[in-house]
Amino acid sequence: MRAFCFFDDICSHTVTLFCHSPNSIIDESGVNLGMTRLRGRAVRGERLYDSCPRNRGSNISLIGALSLDGLIATMSLPVRVNTEVFLTYVQEVLLLQLWAGAFVIMDNLPVHKADATPASPTVRDA
Repeated sequence: MRAFCFFDDICSHTVTLFCHSPNSIIDESGVNLGMTRLRGRAVRGERLYDSCPRNRGSNISLIGALSLDGLIATMSLPVRVNTEVFLTYVQEVLLLQLWAGAFVIMDNLPVHKADATPASPTVRDA
């Protein structure tokens, strides 16, 4: 029980720190535009008529930074996210939207670990 209480103290402290500091979180996602439901619903006793794409859709990658104020820097592109794309996003989109003293939190995706990734977003004069 003591470990649980200790964990609660750490979590509440972490949440308090996050809510009172200017943080932003970067995450990536992908979607296929040809995805469609295979089943549907209709009124009892009636047949369901619907259509779906004939060809496979294209893939779209989304990169975004989320802060307490909402989305601050988003980019969508029709290619997968690699190191070059991520560095372009950081330099051309994210750094233009950040403010002085902002912290950027990233997950452990290998493209985030590039040698050219700035150690802090304060490289730019905010």
